[in-house]
Amino acid sequence: MKNYIKTPMYPEGDFRSLVLEQTQQKVAKMLTSICKDESEKGTFFFRSDTGTGKTTGFISAVTDLVAQGYSFAIAVPTTQDAQEVYSRLSERLGDKVEVWTSEHSKGTYGPKINKNNLRKVPVFVGCHAFLMGLADNPKRFIGNKDLLIVDEIPTNLQINSLNYADFARARAKASELGLSSHRTFVVADDWVRKRQKRAEEEVNQAAFHKITDTVAEGAKQARADLDGLHSSDKAVLVQVLDYIDALAENRGFERVQRTGLGHLVHHVYFEDVAKNFTKSVVFSATVHLDGFQYSPNKERLNAFEGSFVKYPHLDIREVPYPNISKAARDLTQKPRELEIAMAHIKDIISKTDEGSNVLVVVPKAIREWVEQEIYQKFNHHNSEIHVTNWGRDVGSNEYRNCSEVILWSNYHKPKHTTYSELCLYTEENVTDTNLIEVSRGKFSGRAMSLEEDQLYAAIKQMGSRGTTRFVDDEGNAWPMRLWISWAQLKPELLQQIFPSSGFTRATVTDDRFLSKPSRSIVPRIIDILTTAEAKEITMAEVANVIPNVRKNSQKIIQARDALNTYGWDFVQGKRGRNGYQAKFVATNKNSKPKDN
Repeated sequence: MKNYIKTPMYPEGDFRSLVLEQTQQKVAKMLTSICKDESEKGTFFFRSDTGTGKTTGFISAVTDLVAQGYSFAIAVPTTQDAQEVYSRLSERLGDKVEVWTSEHSKGTYGPKINKNNLRKVPVFVGCHAFLMGLADNPKRFIGNKDLLIVDEIPTNLQINSLNYADFARARAKASELGLSSHRTFVVADDWVRKRQKRAEEEVNQAAFHKITDTVAEGAKQARADLDGLHSSDKAVLVQVLDYIDALAENRGFERVQRTGLGHLVHHVYFEDVAKNFTKSVVFSATVHLDGFQYSPNKERLNAFEGSFVKYPHLDIREVPYPNISKAARDLTQKPRELEIAMAHIKDIISKTDEGSNVLVVVPKAIREWVEQEIYQKFNHHNSEIHVTNWGRDVGSNEYRNCSEVILWSNYHKPKHTTYSELCLYTEENVTDTNLIEVSRGKFSGRAMSLEEDQLYAAIKQMGSRGTTRFVDDEGNAWPMRLWISWAQLKPELLQQIFPSSGFTRATVTDDRFLSKPSRSIVPRIIDILTTAEAKEITMAEVANVIPNVRKNSQKIIQARDALNTYGWDFVQGKRGRNGYQAKFVATNKNSKPKDN
């Protein structure tokens, strides 16, 4: 295809710009203020767009503040991130910084590191799971710290889901081991079987339930029986006891889900978020989209803001999602649909610029299939193709030389996970009030907003992995093309997370990739408009294809933002002698980003 993306030469070494310098100054000012104000407690938020220098900013500020006697724990998403931050800090601080992750304990990055032998130094770098988890207090290993810095949205939310098979295995294991508390697991298993039977009998049931009846007695004694057991045996039993404890504290609930194989009952419980440090700062580009807007600390959301990026050189291409399953795990069970998915991804890659570096983001469940298909069977024209999955490499610079990024298939998260996260972010237990927001599995209110916000936060996080990570002195991201193939994409929301970007819909040239026909009126109208050659289309002309379109004028008016994103507007008709028909008018068809 024609080379549309004109990208400047990739910088060697550290990339610098006025925006990065300004952001780093803001970070230094914020961290200095929080450290020196002893009256401040709780969680703070620093929001700044991808590529504006948040990580470099806190590394520089921490270096200066250590010289003033302050100490820090730094929590990052992955072991690779931990090693990178540690390396950068150790160049400045020498032996005043320490690192530990599961990979460091294995010797992946050098000599094996035992967390029991960690030095009590001013700066410690580790992963979210260790520094923010409930399993153990990290301060036992790293000492007290003045401030916890959290790079990117925390992934320490502990949400677990069991089904009837988990309770059956626990029952069998307790019997096999001859535990004196075996009866506890029998009662729990019998109770779960009754819940499953009830769900199967109530055909129309799909709901979230607060559990109020007694699940099992003797859980305390049962937990004492676990002492001394092998870790694999203990793991089978402890999850059932954790669920029982969670129900007693209103941290658990039941979700009944309708599936193609019948009703599935999820027994879900979540753990309180650990507060191992009195002060913490969360750095993120999407903190306003991930649930913190519902936190008791929400007044801090806008307390510290870094730099906001514009994307006038970002070319967003919507690629209609094929008429196949939206759930990636289902695709792996349907060979024909998986074949279409692989062909569709390769078709998108074939439309990228010749010689370009490409990043492909797919669901974790099909990542191995995609890698095998691309690396072993696909004769492509690109310089490099990288494959990763949703939620991975968040905040990484690994792919910043990719001028083409492909986001394929929705980032899927179970509804009971989203509801659990709502409870965790709001610091609410399961209550009759918040259960109304997920009544019969239909989200409303905060739950619906959180679900949608998190989807577009995922687009922001993963869609910013490429050359848009470079930001010039004027605050504009470097040129990049972003391909998005999602079911039920709302392009008007893309303008909120990628302001000033261009947007077009790609033409489907293979019948295998045609999307599922929509029954909703607005998507059907958009399908007509995006394939039209004319610059004006009357309501009467649309009615030839969609007979009931005139009855939906109000819905069309409410959808004007979506129409505008596709380069169209709706003009209401007028009655009378000088009247005219309602019509759709092209305003900026096939809008492109500005050339560089």
